[in-house]
Amino acid sequence: MKKVIALLFSVMFFLSSGFDAYSQVTQSYMARLKEEALAGKAASQYALACYFASGTGCEQDYVEAARLFRLAAEQGHDGAECNLGWYYYVGRGVEQDYVKAVMWLARAAGQDNYYAVNDLALCYAGGHGVPKNDSLAIAYFRRAADHGNSMAQYNLGCRYLNGHGIPMDYKIAAELFAKSAKQNYSPAQYQLGFCYEVGAGVEINVAKAIKYYKLAAQQGEELAERALMRLGK
Repeated sequence: MKKVIALLFSVMFFLSSGFDAYSQVTQSYMARLKEEALAGKAASQYALACYFASGTGCEQDYVEAARLFRLAAEQGHDGAECNLGWYYYVGRGVEQDYVKAVMWLARAAGQDNYYAVNDLALCYAGGHGVPKNDSLAIAYFRRAADHGNSMAQYNLGCRYLNGHGIPMDYKIAAELFAKSAKQNYSPAQYQLGFCYEVGAGVEINVAKAIKYYKLAAQQGEELAERALMRLGK
């Protein structure tokens, strides 16, 4: 379960707010970004923070990424608010502070950033920075899942699969895993493979189970790799 939570509470700084990382970044482009960031342009501060966070086009520097995320977040950039919240949650580039994490995630969620909505749900599910509240966690998971967030679809699917705070329903769980897996979210691909292997919410189909296990394994999912070994694949 801890592994699942860690996987789901992942920062999505390249996906939220439409940011795309480039495999190669020219020095002139980085110079322009830095100039615009220094001038106070929130979008450039956010983009530059993402590069520092990933080490793309520059040396990886979480402290500098956090500083730039903060500058953009203070101007109301939802992607920066979401990432700054994550940084406070894990203590990356800043001192860990769950209360501040929730504050920034809530601001981003208020702007319909569904990565932040999902992460805020996890805060309520775990009682991190807020009192533990499963009902509110499920409501946030559902809100993000209904808007196509792959992590929330997976999280909500796990709730239905295990009957955790919600009536157990294998069919709904499998449907949610399928939606998430279609977006190439590897934990959902593994879980959908498991559903096909054991017939949870779908008819048993070992060929489809292997298909989804392979997709997940290609992204480094250890459980999927073990499942393939178990099935002799």
